[in-house]
Amino acid sequence: MSGPRRIAAGVWTHPDEPVAFRFDGRALQGRRGDTLASALLAAIFALGTGGYVLLEGWPWFDAFYMTAITLSTVGYGEVHPLSNSGRAFTVVLVFL
Repeated sequence: MSGPRRIAAGVWTHPDEPVAFRFDGRALQGRRGDTLASALLAAIFALGTGGYVLLEGWPWFDAFYMTAITLSTVGYGEVHPLSNSGRAFTVVLVFL
C-alpha cells in the first residue's frame, strides 16, 4: 500500500482518491462538487419543465425540450407560441 503522491506543485493526494485537473494543472475538488453541480442542474431542469407545463399547458416532453434548448443556449425557437408569462419565465430560467 502506498502513501500520498504529489500530483502538482504543492498538491498531494491519496492513491484511492479521484483526481480531476483544471487547465492550469491544479487539482479540483472531487465528487462532492460534481454531485452538487449535477443536483443543481437537475433541479433547474425540473423547475423549467414544470414551469412550462403549468404556465403554458404544454406536454411534458415539449416542456423538457424547451428547457433543454433554453439552458443550452441553442435557441432554435419556441416549441409553441409563448404567452407574456411564459416569456418572463424563460428570462428567469436563462439567468438560473
